[in-house]
Amino acid sequence: MQYLGDIVEKPAIGDDVNELDIKAISQTITLMYIAAGSTLLLMGVLGLLAFLLTSYVF
Repeated sequence: MQYLGDIVEKPAIGDDVNELDIKAISQTITLMYIAAGSTLLLMGVLGLLAFLLTSYVF
């Protein structure tokens, strides 16, 4: 799937369109929650590290 430099046309009425199935939607939602959870975990680890560094240094 290459879009760089390609012309992408919108489907017209009557064209054969691929419908989204429930499996693709659930995989997208799962990936969204995994990304949000890992971001929160990273922020927690960085916050703990900043707290520990400032409490021992100062």
